[in-house]
Amino acid sequence: MAAYRLLLGRAPDPDGLRTFGALVGRSSVPSLVGALLASEEFRGTPMHAALVRREHEDLREVDVGGGLRLLVSPHDLSNRGLLESGVYESHVAAALDALLSPGRALCAVGANVGYHVIRAAHRVGATGRVIAFEANPDNAQLVARSVARNGLDNLTILPLAVADRSALLRYVAAQGTNGAVASLDADARGGAASDATQLVQAVSLDQLRSLLGRIDVLQMDVEGAEGLVLRGARELLAASRPTILAELSLGQLERTSRMTGEETLGLLRDLGYAISVLRFDGAVESFGRDVEGVCAFARAQPSPHVDLRCDPGPPQ
Repeated sequence: MAAYRLLLGRAPDPDGLRTFGALVGRSSVPSLVGALLASEEFRGTPMHAALVRREHEDLREVDVGGGLRLLVSPHDLSNRGLLESGVYESHVAAALDALLSPGRALCAVGANVGYHVIRAAHRVGATGRVIAFEANPDNAQLVARSVARNGLDNLTILPLAVADRSALLRYVAAQGTNGAVASLDADARGGAASDATQLVQAVSLDQLRSLLGRIDVLQMDVEGAEGLVLRGARELLAASRPTILAELSLGQLERTSRMTGEETLGLLRDLGYAISVLRFDGAVESFGRDVEGVCAFARAQPSPHVDLRCDPGPPQ
């Protein structure tokens, strides 16, 4: 009740009280507070506007290894581990390290604050390429500053959303998360964006095939828009056959892409991809082309998402 009054300026409604009451004991206090910070109601408060301004004025440099320095907001809840350890999503970082070597090309959709793409650009070297997309304009600027700070001429950051077509989309980023619970609402025709939302240009990867060229690895972390990205990348995937690293959040997929996990992974199965789950402890569990098995596994996990590695094979 105290968090409701502090963050939203009111007492909890009966539905909200039931929802958060059910989470007490199963979720940490930061997770519960984070859910309120991610709410549409909080995004419309003066506190949200003040915190967003503060996030991008007060930055820290984090040593992420290899002599690389990353600019990070200390006010972002999702950056706590990164600020303390210089590591973010270690199991995904390890998978990228295994796939990338000098001369290889990475396309990253959803760069966030740049941890993975900065490290990737360093790893592929001067003969390699990294092209990164980030829908949050503030995060895209943050990545651009980190690129300049590290002198990485082989990394291009594009402040664009990626979907299945060219369109204006409404981007909603919850304070305190760097877009970790952001959403893309395809129905952005209802007027201008508010202080809590921004209209961003979306493109499909197939539209940019000439710019992208050959892609060896495609990495996606776009909070449920993965289905849209894949629908708009069929030609690129058929031509380049990249290995794909992607986050799978079944609930977010249905809300944002309006696709089930089975439908989304079915696109990859039909292109001949075999799917494995990257466990948080670094282990890899292979499911082949059993997309139903992958989704059943994801539903059984305590985490709201799992991370996937998808390797190309002959199309069905």
